[in-house]
This record gives sequence, C-alpha cells and structure tokens, in this order.
Amino acid sequence: MTKLPNFIYAGAPKAGSTWLFHILKNNPDIFLPEGKELQFFDQNYHLGQSWYIKQFTKSSPKQITGDISPEYFNCNESALRIKSLNPDVRLIFCLREPIDAMTSWYYQLLSIGRMGSTSLNEYLLKEDSFNKFEYDRLLEPFIRLFKREQILILFYDELCASPNTFIKKIEKHIGLSHTQTSDDLNKVIWKSRLPRSRLLNYIAYNIGKALRKLGLAKLVGWISLHPLFIRVIYSEATKARASELVLSKIRPKVDISIKKLSKTNGLNIPSSWIS
Repeated sequence: MTKLPNFIYAGAPKAGSTWLFHILKNNPDIFLPEGKELQFFDQNYHLGQSWYIKQFTKSSPKQITGDISPEYFNCNESALRIKSLNPDVRLIFCLREPIDAMTSWYYQLLSIGRMGSTSLNEYLLKEDSFNKFEYDRLLEPFIRLFKREQILILFYDELCASPNTFIKKIEKHIGLSHTQTSDDLNKVIWKSRLPRSRLLNYIAYNIGKALRKLGLAKLVGWISLHPLFIRVIYSEATKARASELVLSKIRPKVDISIKKLSKTNGLNIPSSWIS
C-alpha cells in the first residue's frame, strides 16, 4: 500500500519549523521521517517518487504522516509537484514578520559562511533579500492549486504567544481527534547562535547538504541537533539590529506585500507587523 504524507509543512523559513518537528515527532499518533526537511519537492526531486514514498513506510496504518520541509515555500515547482503526487494533502504555513525573519535568515547564512563580510544592513538592502519573505507571491501557487480548506496559515506571533493554542490548531487541521499536551511546548529547540569557526561550520554545512542529496536526511537531522555537535560548532549569539535608516528604506515594499497578503487571503495580520 502506497503511503504518502497526510500533511506537509511547506513554509516559511525561520518560523518555528524545528520546534514543530520536535513536538510532532514526540506525538505517538504522528509519524515523521527521522530527518527534518526531506526537501523532496525542491532539492531531492531527482531521487524519484519511490524514494519519497519509502520515507513513510515505517508508519503504522493508524498514524498521521507528515513532511516538514520549509524550503518548499521558495521553490517555484514545489506546489505543482505536490499537487501532482498528493492532491489531497493538508498544507501548513507559518509566517513570521518579514523583517524579523530576514534578520534571522541573515544570521543563519552568516553561520554557514555565505555572508562573508556583508553586514546585516547591507544584506537587508540587497534587491533579492526579500525574495524568501514575499509571502503574498510565494503563497499564490499553493492557493491557486489547492482547496482553501486544505491550507492552514498561521503566524509565528501565535506560536510565541501560546504554543499550546498553536499546536492545537495544527492538530485539528491534520485530523487528530484528540490533542496531547507535551512538556516541551515551551522549550526553545534552536537558540540563535553563531559559529565558533565559519570555515568549520561551512564544511559541516556542505557535508550535510551532500548527505541529504544521498537520501541521508535522518543522519543529518540527528547530528545537527546533537548537543555535542552544537557545543563544538556554535557559541551563543547576540544579534545586532538593523539601523533605522535601513528599516525606513525597506519598510515600504514589506508593507505592500503584507497588505496584498491580507487582502488576497483574508488574513488578520498581527498588529506587530503593521508599521
């Protein structure tokens, strides 16, 4: 019997996907592949449908299965590929205030050696920095291809305000008849960190990327969250903030995208997003 995921978390990045993976993974009614981010519908599509289906064969018939891969949000082909293979799947998106998300993404890129000497202010002013967080545009193919009742759009603000309410909305959307409260709901799974050595972290990142392409996402996920790996590779980070001048330059295009997001999808945008 072919087993495909009942739900897919398809985006956005830097909006709690690691936390969500940890919480859902510990729920016995849910099956998730061992390694977060299968990335089948973007980076690993070349591995074929049989490889993807194989990732869910260990689930029991009664378990709800899922795929948490936020980078699907930023791949032009993902929505159509998902629709073609799994047209009835439930989709979940969690959106974070764009400038806050861009800042968090900058520090992730910095940690894997992809920013060089570029400062946060310089990064935010780059023309393509907003691409991953232009939510109205990125949601459009999913909204067009799937029924609205298949799509759950949440906000990172909701997760921060009430993890329990946030997870209950997800459980209801994916069809769990009851909810289980986890002791870890208020646990921070991934703190903001910077690499002790950008070179070492760059090497580790590229090894992980190569292993994912070989279908070893389980191993990558286990290593990346192992306490020893984190202690060796990272140190606690203090984030710098963007200057008011830079914020004033990027705010107009962010506001336009937020207004389109609200109008097109009928969403009540968190007040903290509105300048």
